[in-house]
Amino acid sequence: MSSTQEWQDAEAIARTVADGDVVKRSDGIPFFFMDDGRGVLVHQGKIVTDRGPAAAGAYLRDLGVIDGGGPQIADVLTMLWYFDAWPEGIEVERESYVNSPKAARLRELNARVEGDGTEGRVVLHYFLPEPPHRENVQVGEDMGPPKPRPVLRAVLHIPRSGDARWELTRIEWMDPARMPAND
Repeated sequence: MSSTQEWQDAEAIARTVADGDVVKRSDGIPFFFMDDGRGVLVHQGKIVTDRGPAAAGAYLRDLGVIDGGGPQIADVLTMLWYFDAWPEGIEVERESYVNSPKAARLRELNARVEGDGTEGRVVLHYFLPEPPHRENVQVGEDMGPPKPRPVLRAVLHIPRSGDARWELTRIEWMDPARMPAND
């Protein structure tokens, strides 16, 4: 936990580049401030201007994500936004990941941050476009068994040393809501 004085010192540095008032964003992401919708991050006594997965990974590593500490997923997602560190080359909007903690059926797909002492991981899932449905289906016609939904799993691997990198894997996910009821 950072002291009040450390936050005040970081705020003074952030004000040097701010257009207006800077507002502390969260205790979980020191020393990150918002300035009229723009983020300002002070780390190791200076304004962070680097962008991309490597920069985001380095910052999250410093916060302890490898050992399971560090910020919670909401703050990690804010840092991905700040560093513009989203996965590249995906066929959907970069910020359209699944993150609905109250939807029990999506639990396994929700955005999460993990650390096992060897590496930290930010895990995101994206629903991919489904193939078109068959046309001219007759009412009451058996459509066959439910089909899995295509999902892109994006994992930001944050190693103890070296640059963080995204790994993309296409998976097939069976939505529990599509499964027939067990009577």
